[in-house]
Amino acid sequence: MSLTQQEFVAAMRRFPGAANLITTGSGNSRAGLTATACMSLTAEPPQIGVAVNRSASAYPALLMNESFCVNSLACEQNELAMRFSGPIKGAERFAAGKWTTLKTGAPALEGAVVNLDCEISDKLELSTHTLFVGRVVAARHNPQLSSLLYVDGDWASLLPSTGGAVAGMMEGMETVSKAIESALHSAPDSLEGLKLFVKEWTRIYTDRYPDALKYMSVDLYASPDNLEILNRARRDFDDRLTRLIQQGVEQGRLDVTDARLTAFAIAGMVGWIHRWFRPDGRLTPAEIGEHLAGLVQKMVARDVQADRVRKKVEA
Repeated sequence: MSLTQQEFVAAMRRFPGAANLITTGSGNSRAGLTATACMSLTAEPPQIGVAVNRSASAYPALLMNESFCVNSLACEQNELAMRFSGPIKGAERFAAGKWTTLKTGAPALEGAVVNLDCEISDKLELSTHTLFVGRVVAARHNPQLSSLLYVDGDWASLLPSTGGAVAGMMEGMETVSKAIESALHSAPDSLEGLKLFVKEWTRIYTDRYPDALKYMSVDLYASPDNLEILNRARRDFDDRLTRLIQQGVEQGRLDVTDARLTAFAIAGMVGWIHRWFRPDGRLTPAEIGEHLAGLVQKMVARDVQADRVRKKVEA
């Protein structure tokens, strides 16, 4: 039985690929697209291959020009990847990002993990695609950046085994954990302590917006050792927040049946701030914190008045 197209596509969805912007042209004639089908061909001479669907809007510009640049994206640049694969076409795609040129004049993205500036040396037609062979004439790279990947229909990245990524995430978790401990021990009222923590947690997340955008807008793949370190810190955080909620239950201030499940719900609500928060948005971090604290109160606070009515009815 031969492999069907659907089976092949399903298998390839699990095949991770670096997200790249393939750019060509200059001025108002610039064009580009997002592609994962890029590969190294030879080191001597330095050549790469880029497979482009002939239905792509940038395909005619690639045919016309004698050069292109492969801009391999960093993990926080997923919005650029979507821009260059969405309804915006032509030079308008370049309104986002900072662009320069290397040797050929093709657009080169500043802040990319890798820029490979290429002269087209050959073209091979392969069914629906054309393989553009590019001789690399200039390159630059930034080893401090983590690459943006595309796998299973979504964006992802890798946490390096060394460097500051894991340390930065751990430092952030420790800061939030300290805020929980502060709420546990400093606020005499457990409900007020929980609200205080939600406000402080919101402030911490919004202060760290650039890091959140970088490391939390994509799925992260970590090495087994790093994954264990991060998961241990997450479990510790979950335990502390559960303890704070359980304290409120024991004091009669919170009305929840499962403290840990409630902790997960609150963590999910606050933890997704990075998806929509913008420093120039209509709400300040303090206002966002107030709103979230109010929502948490509505979720978990015991309704004292309702308890009194119920007791009268039962009596």
